[in-house]
Amino acid sequence: MFVGQKVESVEEAVREAQQLKRAGRYWFRGQSKGWSVRSSFTRVDSQNRHLAKQKIARYNSWIKNTRGLEYLAENTDEGIAVAQHYGLPTNFVDFTTEPKIAGFFASEKASDKTAGDLACIICLDVQDFEEFWQQTARELGYPPPELLKMTVPELWRLEAQHGCFLFCPYDDVERIYNFHRIVFPNAHRLHGVSREDVYPEHKSHLEVLLDQYFMNEELIEAARALKEWKGHRIVIEAPKGGCSPEIFPKGLPEHTSWADRALRPWIEPREETFKKARTAVVFRVIVRDPHDTTRVVREISKQLRDNLFNRDKIRSKLVKWHVELEGNCGLPRDFESRLSPRLAQLWDGLRRLPHSDEDISLGVGMCVAFAAAALGEDFRNPDGLHWERWQRWERAAHHCLVTPVPLHFGSDDGSYSRSYASAAGLAAAIRPDVLSYVAERWDQLVAENVTGLLLKAWTPKKLFDFGLLTPLFAREIAPYQVLTRDTAIFYSPARLTVFGLP
Repeated sequence: MFVGQKVESVEEAVREAQQLKRAGRYWFRGQSKGWSVRSSFTRVDSQNRHLAKQKIARYNSWIKNTRGLEYLAENTDEGIAVAQHYGLPTNFVDFTTEPKIAGFFASEKASDKTAGDLACIICLDVQDFEEFWQQTARELGYPPPELLKMTVPELWRLEAQHGCFLFCPYDDVERIYNFHRIVFPNAHRLHGVSREDVYPEHKSHLEVLLDQYFMNEELIEAARALKEWKGHRIVIEAPKGGCSPEIFPKGLPEHTSWADRALRPWIEPREETFKKARTAVVFRVIVRDPHDTTRVVREISKQLRDNLFNRDKIRSKLVKWHVELEGNCGLPRDFESRLSPRLAQLWDGLRRLPHSDEDISLGVGMCVAFAAAALGEDFRNPDGLHWERWQRWERAAHHCLVTPVPLHFGSDDGSYSRSYASAAGLAAAIRPDVLSYVAERWDQLVAENVTGLLLKAWTPKKLFDFGLLTPLFAREIAPYQVLTRDTAIFYSPARLTVFGLP
């Protein structure tokens, strides 16, 4: 049964919703069509619900076992809110307290092809809804849905969307309760609300970690596809023990620099809200000679030290980056526009960790140098690209680093990444007492042999000094990742369990 009104445009629908908002008791939901209000879990067909339950179980296990996310495991509603905002099937239904946000979602995909469709803003009278269900529960014994309004630390999407939730265990709640709908032709998008206003391009610490979770989900889905295809699955696992017993006959203990108190600020950075972090700062990166990568790193790092880090509390702020090439340098026309968001990604990943300003400055410079040396190659994961593209990124590493070493590293949640680092940088980060654990007949062979040590000791906590390895992530390892990875990116070694050669 339709309950509501019809208007001529999304703007008029938003104005009508704003009138209701003034009563102080309405929530809103935008839909591009007049579907019934149903949760994402109830929309999963019965044949796939067991897979949805398995996915949620893996997510719950992940937040429980990921350092720094304990608060999500302890608060069920907050944990589900994160899952809901990132597309996992739950019994939550998204609402917002802002009519403009509802208007955005209702008209986001509007075009000439959808002009004949009727979109709507669903208006939930919170007071009436609660009173109705109190009476229904008393008379019929139906358990009431719940209205949830919460603040989830680091969930910037929820903050930007002024989000709230209806916990609804019913397949079709509108058979019992009618929502008020404002219906309009879905002819054009709502003016005045951008996608960045609703889906922040910048990532919080939580959202960087979620990339690790979703990467592991992709691997699980790929493994399931292989199994259904009945092909052969190749599994590569690092040998147990973390090091070679032949080279280290008495084992190799974890270095004391990896103590829990040393890692805590790298794993649990201070909480940050999107509203306070968002800023109008635009930083211009001037690239004068992109072919001289040493000069690029030196000059850009100086630009940051002189003109960015002197701003008050800048490391607590999001920054929009603008790359400018001087002169005709032979790079693609869209090089600047494609590199700028990658620099923003690098900044967001490094700025809240205890990296020094110097390390971050050099990392930004190295990121530009890598991109220029790759001659504007597409910035995405080269693992699945053509061999020629992968070779171009390999050549870029050789152009920017002295004796680059290919690296493969990962966390215990199944996520992994790849990068390059200079042999000298890696050698400088190795624990100074490592040779005292090497068998005498091997010490001359592995001394000054970085690749040899990486082959024989693949646990970073055992081979490296944490304080010496972290600058290498800011200066070389993270800059390469943000250009070549669309999945999990590691901005420090704090969460790594494996670190070695591919």
